[in-house]
Amino acid sequence: MTGCTSKEEQIVFLPQERTISTAFGDVRGATLDDAWVWKGIPYAKPPVGELRWMAPVDPDPWAGVRDASQPCSECVQQVYSPQWFSQNVFIGSEDCLYLDIYAPRTWTKNLPVYVYIHGGSNNFGSAKQYNGAEIAKRGNMIVVYVQYRLNAMGFLTHPSLRENVAAAVNADAGISQAALDNSGNYGILDIMKALVWVQNNIAAFGGDPARVVVGGQSAGAHDIMCLLTSPLPANFRGVFTQSVPGPDLMNVRTLAESDTWTNTTIDGLLIRGGFAPDAAAAAALRATMTNAQIRAFLKSQPAELVARCRRDGTGPDGSGTMASHTGIRDGSVVRDASWVDAIAAGNYHKVPVVNGGTRYEWKNFAPLYGAVMKTMVFAQTGVNIPSGTYSWLNLWNVIGFLPPALTADQVLPLQADKDFYQIVTDLRSRKWRLNGVDDINRGLKANDPANPVYGFIFKWAGGGDPALEDFKNYFGAAHSMDIPFFQGQPSDSWNYSFTAVNQAGRIALQEVMMDYLIAFVTNLNPNPAGSGLPDWPQWDPAAGGPKVLTFDATPDSAVLSVENTEIIAADLNAEIAAAKGVPLSAAWWACTIQGL
Repeated sequence: MTGCTSKEEQIVFLPQERTISTAFGDVRGATLDDAWVWKGIPYAKPPVGELRWMAPVDPDPWAGVRDASQPCSECVQQVYSPQWFSQNVFIGSEDCLYLDIYAPRTWTKNLPVYVYIHGGSNNFGSAKQYNGAEIAKRGNMIVVYVQYRLNAMGFLTHPSLRENVAAAVNADAGISQAALDNSGNYGILDIMKALVWVQNNIAAFGGDPARVVVGGQSAGAHDIMCLLTSPLPANFRGVFTQSVPGPDLMNVRTLAESDTWTNTTIDGLLIRGGFAPDAAAAAALRATMTNAQIRAFLKSQPAELVARCRRDGTGPDGSGTMASHTGIRDGSVVRDASWVDAIAAGNYHKVPVVNGGTRYEWKNFAPLYGAVMKTMVFAQTGVNIPSGTYSWLNLWNVIGFLPPALTADQVLPLQADKDFYQIVTDLRSRKWRLNGVDDINRGLKANDPANPVYGFIFKWAGGGDPALEDFKNYFGAAHSMDIPFFQGQPSDSWNYSFTAVNQAGRIALQEVMMDYLIAFVTNLNPNPAGSGLPDWPQWDPAAGGPKVLTFDATPDSAVLSVENTEIIAADLNAEIAAAKGVPLSAAWWACTIQGL
C-alpha cells in the first residue's frame, strides 16, 4: 500500500515506538527529534562483584520487552563543571555497560554504522551527553554511543589481579580468557565488546555490520588508537579520530608504572579503612598481604572510595583533578610502547583513517590550571604571572562565563601578559597537533602509502561575530569545540559562542562537516559524491603536498581550505627553545608548559 503514497505520507505511518529483537531480548525504543532511539541497551553483564576488573562478558538474556526509552546511569566518576573544574562529588554506577542507538525513521536496511566513543580523560563522560538524531537523519545511518568503564574501574592492574589462570579461549578475541581478564585495559575491552555486540545485533536496527566506522574524541580517540594498534580483532572498517592526546598528555603506561599507582591506591584504601595510620604504615601492611588478600580487599571496597583513593592517594580527601587513565601495556590488548612505534612496525589494523584536531587545543586548559600555576610560580619566584591580581582562570570572567564580568585588560594588564598567554597556548597546541595528528598521519602513510589517510584542523573561533572577539583571542578553536559541528548539536561546549550573528555561517559549517563525516562512514572516503564541496585530499607525505583540510566560517558561510604545511618536531623544538629565552622565570616556564 505504501507504494502508492508519497514519502511524506509514508512517514506518518511510521510508529513512534519500535521494538527490536536482539540476541539477548527485545528492546522498545521511542522517537526523539524525529529519529528512533533506543537507550540503555546492555552489551555486557554488569561488571560488579567478582566481575569487577575482569573482561566483559555477555549480558544475561531477559524475558519480555525491555524499555529502552530512558538513559542508563553513567559509569562511576568524579563530577566536573562545564569548564572541567573538578568537584568533590562522585556520581554513577559500576553497572554502566550500556549503549544508545539512534536511527532514521525508515524501514531501509543495511545502513552504515557510526560508533562513537566519548572523551573525558577516561575519567568522566557518558552516552547521555550526546544526541545522535540529527546526524542519523542527515546521513541515513545508524549512530551508536558507547559507555565503558572509567578511571580505576576501567584502567587498573596489579599482580593480585593478574593471578587469574583460566585457560579458555575467548571466542570474540581469539586469545586466552586469562589474558583478557588480567589485562587491566577493561575500558578498552568494554569498547571491543560493544563492537562485537554491534556486529551481532545492529542488522536488526537497520545497520550493516560490514559497514562499521568507529569514531571518538580526546580520551575516546586515545582508546580508538589503542584499538587500531591492538592485536585483537578490529570489528570496524574505518576510524575517525578527533584530538588524539599525545604521549605527554595520555601516554601508554607500563605494567610497572600501573602497579605503582595501584599500590598507592591500595595504601589509601588501607588508611581510609582504619587499617593503617599513614602512608608508611599502609605500605608496610600491604607488604604482608598475599595477592589473594589484596585481590579480595580491592574487590570489597566501594567503587567511589576506590576512585577517591585513586585521585588522592594516601592524602586526605580532596577535590583535585584525577590523573588521566590510559591504556596499559599488557602485551595482549595493548602491545606497543606507543602508537607511533606500533604504526612504524606495521602493528596495526590497516583501515582508512580520518585523524585531526583543533587549532588551539590548549586554550581551554590554560585557564583551567591558571590559578594553581600563578600560586605555584609566585611561591617559587615571587613573580606574578600574569601581573596584577588575576590569573588565567579569570579569562572565563572575560567571556562572561563566570561572574563578575572582567575585561581582558584587567586579567592581562600588560602586553607582555597577553603575548605570553598566546605564546604558551600556541606552542602547547602545536605540540598537541605534532603528537596527535602529524606524527600519526605521517607514520600511517610511511608504513602503507596505499591506505587512505585524511587530516583536518578545526579553526572556527566565533565565526566573525565582533561580540566574540575576546572568545576568539583567548579560547576560540579549543579542545572539544569541533564536537557539535561534526554531530550537528545546537550549542557549543559551553553554550556561549553560538550567536545570532554567526548562525548562518556556523550552520553552514556544521552541515559541511557532518556531510564529510557521513561520506566517510558511508564510503570510507570523506568526499561526498556530487556534493560540490571542496575536495578533501589524502595526507600527502611529500614536502609541500596537501596535509589537512581546515574548517572555518564567516558570519554567512563555511570557509574551507587545504593546507600543505605540517609540524616537524625539530622545528617546533627550536621554537620552544627560543621562547624559553624570553625574560620570564625558568620556573614559570617549567610550571606552565610541562612537556614542552
